[in-house]
Amino acid sequence: MGTFYWVRALLGGILIGLSAAIFLLFNGRIAGVSGMVNGAIKLTPHERWRWTFILGLFIGGALYEYVLAPQPTPTGLQG
Repeated sequence: MGTFYWVRALLGGILIGLSAAIFLLFNGRIAGVSGMVNGAIKLTPHERWRWTFILGLFIGGALYEYVLAPQPTPTGLQG
């Protein structure tokens, strides 16, 4: 089992809460992903921001995974 990094979890939770609060402040809506996807599937032209939001979720996850996350070091290799 991997090591639990509580500081990363805390910072992630703070960022999610901050993002949701900013979204509510600027759009007057709650940032619910299921509602975003439902509205995006309807394909109305004035709802393009929903696709941007959903795409940002994937890009943010990929950015963390491949750029910001610490890479594991190989174990068991004798040099």
